[in-house]
Amino acid sequence: MDLTSGPWGWDSELGYTITFAAGTTPRAALTAYGAGPAGLLTLTWDQTVQRNPENSVRAGIVGDWAFCFEYVGYRATQPGLLARLSAGTEVFSVFHGSGKCFVHAYRDRRRWASFEPGAPRSARGPQARQFAEHTHHLMRSRHLCARHAALEMVAEHLGARVTRRVLAGPLLTAYLPADSHPASPPSMSGHASRRGLGRPIGTLNADL
Repeated sequence: MDLTSGPWGWDSELGYTITFAAGTTPRAALTAYGAGPAGLLTLTWDQTVQRNPENSVRAGIVGDWAFCFEYVGYRATQPGLLARLSAGTEVFSVFHGSGKCFVHAYRDRRRWASFEPGAPRSARGPQARQFAEHTHHLMRSRHLCARHAALEMVAEHLGARVTRRVLAGPLLTAYLPADSHPASPPSMSGHASRRGLGRPIGTLNADL
């Protein structure tokens, strides 16, 4: 992870999934992932890298939203997990990996929207077209790549964003069993991709 300057300076070419749930706590969000209370640790990014970031989920708060960050992971693209996270609330998930970017939004266990930025025909759900069109507008008007436009669209909806300093600092962290992770990255068709993600390697800027 190269935590450079800019609003999405923590962005990683290797891939990630970042998920936001309204009105909940990091501990409750990690519980939805299947983490037990005994296994929760408070770690900085450097400490997470020392332990190996693979199979880690890090959680914190921005504004009124809890967020969960999976470096080179995509558990939060699974409908079952998104349904659990969104029970009684609203959830957004942005996946980037294997050359793809997908956005999913759930509200009270139901899919509200899902789409692939830059692919209007991929939009599914009652709110998908509006979100997809706004993301496309951000791509064109601000000259953003698909995943940065998706992250910006979600940040505007949330009224808050995750910064590089937030991710570099101490966050509640869970290490989940490898067999709880989907075998392959997702696709908008619902079938697993044949392309795998790279192995995680973490680096931080010296000024953090």
